[in-house]
Amino acid sequence: MKILKRILLGLVIVVALILGVGFFLPREITVSRSTIIPAPQWKVYNPIADLTLWDNWAVWNQVDPDMKKTWGPIQKGEGASYSWTSDHPMVGTGSLTITSVKGMDELDMKLVFGGQGESTSSFTLTPTPEGTGVTWTITSDMGAAPWGRLMGLMMDSWIGPDFEKGLQQLADYVATNSESMEISRVTVPSKHVLFVTMVASQEQVQPTLASCYQKVSEAIAQQGLQVDGHPYSVFNYTEEGKVEITAGIPVDSLASPQGDVQYAKYPSTEAVKANYYGGYNGVGNAYTRVVQELEKMGLKPTNEEGPLGWEEYVTDPGMVADSTQWLTEVYVPVRSYATNEQEELAE
Repeated sequence: MKILKRILLGLVIVVALILGVGFFLPREITVSRSTIIPAPQWKVYNPIADLTLWDNWAVWNQVDPDMKKTWGPIQKGEGASYSWTSDHPMVGTGSLTITSVKGMDELDMKLVFGGQGESTSSFTLTPTPEGTGVTWTITSDMGAAPWGRLMGLMMDSWIGPDFEKGLQQLADYVATNSESMEISRVTVPSKHVLFVTMVASQEQVQPTLASCYQKVSEAIAQQGLQVDGHPYSVFNYTEEGKVEITAGIPVDSLASPQGDVQYAKYPSTEAVKANYYGGYNGVGNAYTRVVQELEKMGLKPTNEEGPLGWEEYVTDPGMVADSTQWLTEVYVPVRSYATNEQEELAE
C-alpha cells in the first residue's frame, strides 16, 4: 500500500512539474519552412493567391477527396476565401481567408479551425538569382492552459513536414503549369498625355496608328516636352465595322492641344494588367485572359459598354526583330463588386 501511495505521489509530482513548466512556455507558436522555386515571382504567386488552385499542391487539401468546399464571392487575391467540411478527423471543418496582399511579395491569411480557435499564416515571396524564395509561416495561439502550451512544443514536428511537402508540390506544380502570361492588380499613376483620335477601316489600323504617333511625336518635339512612358492605344469598334483609334504618348508635364493632337491628364486608376509577349495580332488574347481573372478577384471592368481598357507598347519593333519578344502591357480599369452594388442601390 505504501508503494502504491509513493507511485501516486510521484505521478502527482511529475504532472505538477510538467504543468508548472507549461506555464512558462510561450503561448504563441510559430512554424515556418522555406524553399527556392526556380521560376519567376508571378508564376509562384499565382497558385498561392488563387485558392481554386490549392488542391494541386496544398497537402491538407489532399487528405480527404470528399472534403466539401464553399467559396466566398472572391477566390483570388485579397478577400479570397473558402470554408470546408469533412468527416475526416485530420480535416474537420474550418475556413481560410486571404486578409491582405502586398504586391506579389506577401500574402497574409486567417485560418479558423472549427472548435480549435484561429491561426494566422503568411507566404513571403522574394526574387532571387535562382528564382523565387518562398517562406510559408503559421502562427497559433495555444491558449492559457499549460497543456496547450506543452502541445505547442510538438507543433513544428506535426506541421513542418506538411509545409515541406506542400512547398515541394508547389514547386512541381509551377514547373508543369503552362501559364505564360503574368496578370496582376496594379495602381496606374496619373499621367499627362498627348493623343490623336481617328477612325479607320480594320485593314488600315496599322498605318492609322503610325500616323497618330507621328503627329503626337511632332507636337512633343515642338513643345519641348519629354516622353514619360510608353506609346498607348485604345480601340473602339463601331457598328459600321470601323475602328475608332485613340493613340497617344505620355509626357512629363502639362501640354497644349495642337491641330489634331489633344491633351489630357488621366487620373490614377486601379487596373488589372497582363504582360503579353508576341505579335500584335494576338494581343486580344490578353484581354480575354484578364476578363477571365476578374471574376475570381471579385472585380468588374469599369467600362463594360465601350473599350475595356488600353494597351501600352513596351518593346520597339524597330529595335527587336523577333516578335515573340515584343512586350505589350494590357490594362483593364476595374472596380469591385461591392462598389457596383453600392452604386446600384444609390440609383
